[in-house]
Order: sequence, then C-alpha cells, then structure tokens
Amino acid sequence: QPFVDPTGYKIYIPEYNNKRIRQLSSSLANDLTGTLTDIGVSSALTYFFTDMQMYDDGTKVFVKDTSANRIRQYSLSTAWDITTMSTTSLVLLDITLTAGYFHRGMHFNNDGTELYVVTNDTSPNVTKIHNWTLSTGFSLGTAGSETINDVTSTMPSTANSVIVLEDGSDTYTLLGGSAVPEGYAY
Repeated sequence: QPFVDPTGYKIYIPEYNNKRIRQLSSSLANDLTGTLTDIGVSSALTYFFTDMQMYDDGTKVFVKDTSANRIRQYSLSTAWDITTMSTTSLVLLDITLTAGYFHRGMHFNNDGTELYVVTNDTSPNVTKIHNWTLSTGFSLGTAGSETINDVTSTMPSTANSVIVLEDGSDTYTLLGGSAVPEGYAY
C-alpha cells in the first residue's frame, strides 16, 4: 500500500517486484488530481518485500522482508527523500512464520508503540495477526514478546493488509483482499 507524508505532498509507492520504492510529489496536498512529479526511487533493497512504512519524521523506512521473515529499518540521510535511503539496513525483528504461511501486511499505530503483521495460509484457510508492543515508539529493539492471534473466524483468507484505526475505541481493523476492501474488527 502507498504511504503519504504528513504534509500530503509526497507519495511513496512500493514496487515490490522491482525491489524499490518510488517517490512522487503532488502539486495538491492529499489530492491525486493535481500534477504528479516522479522524484525518483530507492535502489537500496536487494530482496522482495510486501510492505513499507515511514517513521513520522521521515528519517527511517521500515520494510517487511519476505525472503527472511524480518522487519528491516533503513535510514534516509535527507528526511522524506527516498533517493537518500541507505543501502544497509538494521534487522530489527524476526517474525514467527509457520510453514505454508505468507506475510500479507504490516502497520505501526500512530505513535509507533504497536506493530501489527498479518499472515495467512490458503490451505487450510487461516489468518493470523502478529502483534508487538514497543516501549519506545518505532524502536523495534524495544519490542516485547510477539503475540499471535488466530482471527480466521472473523477474517477472509484473502486478508492482505492491516490498518490500525485509533479513534479512542481501540478498534483494530483489517482490510480484505477482495476487489472492494472490507473492514473487519478484532
């Protein structure tokens, strides 16, 4: 899923199969009807990944490395400029992945104190949410133990993304992988 910076003018598009992240600039904040300009790409990634999210000050990028079942962190020498992404990463967190399961989504909550990863297996149809609480926001080195919840009974097997809704109700919602995303609370 794409990522938009807090100003709404910079858009980051993961190119999973090309192992890079493209940055676009929009002439209108949070509005794709404006003029879009291709700023460039990061070419730091050497593996396939399925998700990315940026730190709230634009100096770090977190990616989910599917080849090694890990969350990795990259630094940007210029905030919000993906072309300045370092070519080395920190391996921050290994994900417990049962044989036959695939990564489908990664998301930090707003202050970075919780990380969620969706995994699923299509045979049998099982969907799980992996969760870590971080004592320091966006610092995976401070992650507590991994909690795994089987949400198969409330989720479609095609779930491929997770988004945390923070409206004060502590409701966490997954998006299904159908043509029209569906929300599911757990």
